[in-house]
Amino acid sequence: MRKILFLLLGILIFVNLYSIPPGMPTSVNLTFDGSKIIINWVSPTASDIMHYTILRGDNTNITETTATYITNTAGNVTSFVDTTADTFSAYYYRLIAVNTLNEKSNLTTAVKTNPRPPVNIDLTPYNSKIFLKWTNDFAGTISGYNIYRSSTGLSGFGSAIVVSGNQYIDTQVVNGITYYYKITAVYNGEGAFSITKTVTPYAAPFAPKNLSSTASGSDVILTWSGAGLRGTYDIAGYNIYRATMPAGPFTPVTGTQPTTTITTYTDSGLIQGMRYYYKVITVDIYSNTSAASYCSVFVPDGLISPQALTITAYTSTRVNLTWLAN
Repeated sequence: MRKILFLLLGILIFVNLYSIPPGMPTSVNLTFDGSKIIINWVSPTASDIMHYTILRGDNTNITETTATYITNTAGNVTSFVDTTADTFSAYYYRLIAVNTLNEKSNLTTAVKTNPRPPVNIDLTPYNSKIFLKWTNDFAGTISGYNIYRSSTGLSGFGSAIVVSGNQYIDTQVVNGITYYYKITAVYNGEGAFSITKTVTPYAAPFAPKNLSSTASGSDVILTWSGAGLRGTYDIAGYNIYRATMPAGPFTPVTGTQPTTTITTYTDSGLIQGMRYYYKVITVDIYSNTSAASYCSVFVPDGLISPQALTITAYTSTRVNLTWLAN
């Protein structure tokens, strides 16, 4: 019996003297799925891992005494879902492997949460360029953004366009082609992709040329030239607006738009004795509009002025006039 006790004691002493602490977890990786942070790692080669201790903090040097959050997982798992983290903030994580003898590995190198994707992405098309702007949705530091563009759909994104601010003018585009954009935020790693937005740059049509107006009774006849007005797309017609003051307000002459598909229009039933102001706008088949062309015309009241007005006599206080009746 005594020999057995001495043997057991010797084994314990040997284990304590020569046991090797577990190695560190490796390949620690963080992902963000929109509401929580998922931590994955590769276990050390030791088979006697009792659990993993996960530390969370706000700097790279977090320890068990300075961590703002500590939890343990079972030794047979290699992932953990942190549902308590504020995903708008930046966090650092470190892991410790603990074996059945309660021996601990060294702390892993801290890994940082990647930024949340930008939001409120707005794309404005222009002639051969696109203006992009967005809003940062991450409370931590951002060093820049990566913009990805595709002209072939959701799978053809090219290399990142790297920018430092939250807006960008893309001039490497062709009118009439639809482009797909997605954006990531960057700081010590690239965050998740934003939603994908699409836009098509275009050249707007040109304003009608040589706009003129002629009054006839209570009608106004408008004419203009439609030559060379096409932008990226074919011309669908023209919208015509009328006002009684130079600065407007201008209202459509009809409830139908485009008002006409030809380069002349008769505006009927007007009040005689008034001046009218018009603007005409070119519209393409995708409802893109040109700048306006303007003109004005006086619609006579229909009365004919007296003819052959003559002064027949005058004094310092009196003038005699004669004329021919109409």
